[in-house]
Amino acid sequence: MTANASDQWLEKLGYDNGSPSLHRAGDDVRSQHRYGPELDVLLDIDGPIRAHAVFDVDGVPTVCFFKDEGLLGDGARLDEIRRRIWNQNLVSIILILGPKTVTPVPVSRRASVGAPIAASAASPHASFSAADVQSGDIYARHRDWFQREERVDSYLLRNLNETVRQLVRRAGLSDEQAQQLVGQLLFVSYLEDRGIVSETYRRERKVTRLGDLIARRDHGGILRLLKQLKTDFNGDFLEPAAGEDPVWRDLDASGFEVAERFLSGENMASGQHRLWGYDFSFLPVELISGIYESFLRDEQDELGAYYTPRNLANMVIDQALGVCEDPSKERIYDGACGSGILLTTAFRRILNHVEAKRGELLPLGERIALLQSCIFGSDVSKASCQMTAFSLYLSLLERLQPADLAQLQRGQGVKLPKLRGSNLFSGAAGDFFESKNRFASKPSFSIFICNPPWKEPKGEDQSTADAWTQSRGGAVVRRQMAAAFALRALDCLRPGGKMCLILPVSLFLAATSQPFVAEWLARVRLHRLINFGDLRDLLFDRAHHACVVALAVPRAPEAQFIPVAEQFEYWVPKADISLAMGRLTLRGEDRQWVQSQRIASSNQALTTLSWGGPADLALCARLRLLGRLDDMTNGRFGSWQIRKGVHFKDASRTAQKATKLQAMSYLPVQILQGSLPVVEEALLGAFPREQKTVVGLDDGLLRVFRGPRVVFPDGPSPVLEVRAHFIEAQASFSSSIGVVSGPDEDADLLRFLAVYLRSDLVSYFVVMSQYSVLVAQDRITLKDMRSLPFVPPSHHPNPERARAIVKEAADAIKDVHDRDVFEQEDRFRQLRPKLQKLIFQYFGLSAVEISLVQELVRDVIPSIQPRSFGALSTDLQREATTSHLSDYAKALRTELEAWRKATSGQGQFDVSVQATAVGQGRFAVVRVDLVPEANRQVMVADAMSEDAIRATVRMLQERQLLPLQVTTNIFLAADVVILMDSSAYMVKPMQRRAWLRRSALQDAQRIVEAARGAGDQTRAEAA
Repeated sequence: MTANASDQWLEKLGYDNGSPSLHRAGDDVRSQHRYGPELDVLLDIDGPIRAHAVFDVDGVPTVCFFKDEGLLGDGARLDEIRRRIWNQNLVSIILILGPKTVTPVPVSRRASVGAPIAASAASPHASFSAADVQSGDIYARHRDWFQREERVDSYLLRNLNETVRQLVRRAGLSDEQAQQLVGQLLFVSYLEDRGIVSETYRRERKVTRLGDLIARRDHGGILRLLKQLKTDFNGDFLEPAAGEDPVWRDLDASGFEVAERFLSGENMASGQHRLWGYDFSFLPVELISGIYESFLRDEQDELGAYYTPRNLANMVIDQALGVCEDPSKERIYDGACGSGILLTTAFRRILNHVEAKRGELLPLGERIALLQSCIFGSDVSKASCQMTAFSLYLSLLERLQPADLAQLQRGQGVKLPKLRGSNLFSGAAGDFFESKNRFASKPSFSIFICNPPWKEPKGEDQSTADAWTQSRGGAVVRRQMAAAFALRALDCLRPGGKMCLILPVSLFLAATSQPFVAEWLARVRLHRLINFGDLRDLLFDRAHHACVVALAVPRAPEAQFIPVAEQFEYWVPKADISLAMGRLTLRGEDRQWVQSQRIASSNQALTTLSWGGPADLALCARLRLLGRLDDMTNGRFGSWQIRKGVHFKDASRTAQKATKLQAMSYLPVQILQGSLPVVEEALLGAFPREQKTVVGLDDGLLRVFRGPRVVFPDGPSPVLEVRAHFIEAQASFSSSIGVVSGPDEDADLLRFLAVYLRSDLVSYFVVMSQYSVLVAQDRITLKDMRSLPFVPPSHHPNPERARAIVKEAADAIKDVHDRDVFEQEDRFRQLRPKLQKLIFQYFGLSAVEISLVQELVRDVIPSIQPRSFGALSTDLQREATTSHLSDYAKALRTELEAWRKATSGQGQFDVSVQATAVGQGRFAVVRVDLVPEANRQVMVADAMSEDAIRATVRMLQERQLLPLQVTTNIFLAADVVILMDSSAYMVKPMQRRAWLRRSALQDAQRIVEAARGAGDQTRAEAA
């Protein structure tokens, strides 16, 4: 097949030859691309894969193109290509370009091959087109192509865990011995598969291939091989600890059998070969460094350390090296290097830059010098530093020049450097807070990168971080070690240096973290904060806490205050199907600018802006001014009680007889799971007979077991609704139930409270104000309840109207309660819309505010923080309908008119939304024009001329009005405002979340800022 014919296929499917995302064989693709080495391997015309072209999405190689040339008829060759690409852990889709058809082939071995695409069916919006891939639409049709558990990283890490477990259980090795043995298997396999330990090397050194030695159960041969490799390569990872015997010397037959099965690529748990076997000549170095996560599971839990995923590591290095003119001049330090993935990623990026600049591969000696001058790390764990050294060695050995390779094979020339004790330190010398750490206290580094331990010591345990904090005359919130790292990092950075840290999200969003936030912002200028809370269960394998990435520079010592105008970028990426495809996508609509001084005073806005915008900030602030539910307990508004029920057991308190409770009815938590706001007294039971004693039973607790009160279960609530129930009957309950109790005269107000707690407004406020429900748990705690907006009629701005609303809501609850038990559900369902309206009226919400609340509850909450990759296809990910586009356009025009009125502007607005025709990867163009009053209109054309829409985008591109990132991927364009003449344009993907009402409010503000001239910086940043 000719190159011209292949190019015609690419053009038909929308893979633009001029796009920087399309890489072709023969192009110079390595320059500054984060995956330059991997692209070289894929496109090498003399290599084992020999792809015709590769298309990346958000910088991640995703589609690999091949000319047919008999490939479809040679199953063995095609499978070998798929196996090698699978081992790279990047590309998911293979397109084989034939004379008359394109055949889609999955990289995954277990996925089904796609149906051939004829030339007549090929278009820029057809299946497997660039738009189909960039938008993620392909995922909905071919989920089996993107199964996370079938990616090589997941497979290898599972196998590593199982191999260590079997070596411990069957061969009697200790955990440390099993980890060392598997590490040696990996390192030697890497040297062999990469051709560094070749037949020439083995012949001259009189050693044998590791797999053959294991098959022969040759203890002595393996020890000779490891000793020779240690002599020739200085490998820290190849030697046993001082005073320990080599693991292989006494390994029994079952241990050899486990090692042999692992090297064969067998699934160690099932004994099957269902996926491709791994090939260390293609496996990425960063992935191999991930064995730290597998090896040190117990130590992770103790130290609070977790493996940093490859896509997150790449993103951190993107941030850290983003504006460096010459990365080879940087001195980079990681104070808790763990597996070494951040340092390894940084070094590979630096090496790639230098080699691209030179136009040739660096000799090994120069690589070593570059490494020793740029990369430094420390960790309290010796095993961590061993793993870091191991990862960096692999980076040095990647793609060696033939002369270097020949010298290594013959034991000549340069050897691998001894990194531990020079560039890497462990133990006390590696403790970031110890005086023996010679890196931490000297301001000699230009970049500090780190994913520090997220540890909060228990009880009286004292860490070196505690001692360091006390020595500087302060305290760190909750004694969180990561906070101490963020402060200590300032000591090791030279003037003009910067830090990029992976930190627990609680350090910035929790109310208790405000002292840390204030101190840190006073000492650093924060440039960017990226909140990954919505990706908590998808980003880290075992961590149950979300993270943020913070990019900052130290302030000058003489700086006395935070400038009023200072802002930082706040990104809150949402769970996106691109994550299932191996990409970590940061979309424009997830970015906002935040005033630093505001957050130094109160970090509450960081929670609100996670899913909200300026309008939500204003609404929440106004609701807080009314008062809080806690004010009903502290004497400001009343003397209610908010507490939990009785504890059955508590070893720290004295047990009491349960006689008083046995004499009254008992409310089991199970009957509070229903949808009614009242308790059906007939369901009350007897106090548990076997519970003879309780703890904490006092007069105050006994009072909440009678009289009017609202009870609710203290447990998970996936829909973020308080399952509140009103009850007056005397009944006790356990501590798994919370209660709000008041005097008899407040019975109707408590009935109203039960309605309020179940309302959309409470769910909305919880999402907008309680960070824990967004990033940690789907439950509303008693503390959360106390902070809810609430005001009794006596203190309401309109007391008379408030009393009428309370009575109307209370009468509705009485009506439901008095109905036959079989009618109650239907009656409450009928009354609920009316009750919701009463709540909105009570709290004075406008029509716009009501729509924001209802939209969040209806559309957003079900999509917050999906728990698995299988749950990624939420409503917000689905395609917007014509109705959604129309609602957006009307909201945008209304908001622009509000801005015009507030700024005493003139003119009217014509808003049109033009969507591309039916197909994959649809998008729409929003156009806003200033028009005379008589011509004002809103128009949505859902299927207007494809040529007209593409002509608009092409015109914007030709005039260079679209940023480069948007030009290459139109689906990242949702926050970009383009001004031309008297019109404003926005290009938005058809995903539902780009067309919410709150999106219209934010887009209106962007348009106004752009029109005022304040949008120049935003456009530059979006690029």
